[in-house]
Amino acid sequence: MVFGVRRSVRYHARRRRHFDNLNRFTVFFTVILGSATFASLQTNSDYTWLAPWFGATVTIISAFDLVMGHAIRAREHRDFERRWIRLEREIVRAGTYDDGTYSQLCEQRLEIEADEEPPLRVLDILCHNEQALAEGLNDEVYRVSFIQRWLSQWMDWRADRPFQKVNA
Repeated sequence: MVFGVRRSVRYHARRRRHFDNLNRFTVFFTVILGSATFASLQTNSDYTWLAPWFGATVTIISAFDLVMGHAIRAREHRDFERRWIRLEREIVRAGTYDDGTYSQLCEQRLEIEADEEPPLRVLDILCHNEQALAEGLNDEVYRVSFIQRWLSQWMDWRADRPFQKVNA
């Protein structure tokens, strides 16, 4: 159970970083293009024709960020990450536990999972691999292609095929 909880912490940490980076990216370009819009509107500038294009780009980027809700999604994943860490703390605190404690911990785990969106399977496998390596379980690492790794935050590329263990 601890392995799965730690994998979930890694998963939500990766998702949080991804959405934080997307939010930073959109804010950065909004500021740059907004400044460029202002600079191109100066009366002695030869580039006033660029102002509408810069302004339209700022609008599109801002609308995209608003619709996608990168900052909100990052905050949601941060909250899930904290919930999983709390559950890990309770598991560690319990030490060896009886069936009643195990049932209670499983109930808490299912409660968190019920609130989550369906996980991205390839990203989950990557987090599994990280956790397996961190715990010295080198025989539990699965092969993930470059394209799957590259797209893992966006979509499950060919996740319907069984993953092969690296040492198999």
